Amino acid sequence: MTDTMTIRPLGRVEKTGEGAFVQLREEFWPGLHGLQEFSHVIILWWGEEEPREGSSPGPGKISLTVDLPYAPGVQAGLFATRSPLRPNSVNITVAGLRETDPARGRIKLDELDAFAGTAVIDIKPYYGCLDRVQDYRQPQWVPAEWGEWYYPLPEETW
Repeated sequence: MTDTMTIRPLGRVEKTGEGAFVQLREEFWPGLHGLQEFSHVIILWWGEEEPREGSSPGPGKISLTVDLPYAPGVQAGLFATRSPLRPNSVNITVAGLRETDPARGRIKLDELDAFAGTAVIDIKPYYGCLDRVQDYRQPQWVPAEWGEWYYPLPEETW
């Protein structure tokens, strides 16, 4: 087993007044064939190496315990959270697929919680029969107002 891996970005996140997009590198354009038949996609993206100003902790200082912003006074282990500050900055977003343009290698999403310029490392179709579970449990500190389906996201999130 090796201690290093190489991940090649498929493309980058673009944000415009028209919405959120993923622009693929040309070599990956044929991979969009058939994606338009799905209503949602799973986007895997690479978070920043260094947190933006106002974020914490500093580069190389990932905390394994997190103060939960949505549950004041509660701490959880990093792997029990969706914090973007992780040892390997792989992040995931389920997004509504609005348009695909295979001729330009571009997809339009209803929203994507990644910054413009962020590297996209994979795109997968959302299968309702595979990508959710019927019976699950979660801690009480998960906000009740998120409901059973945290989608679409509340406007104040963006």
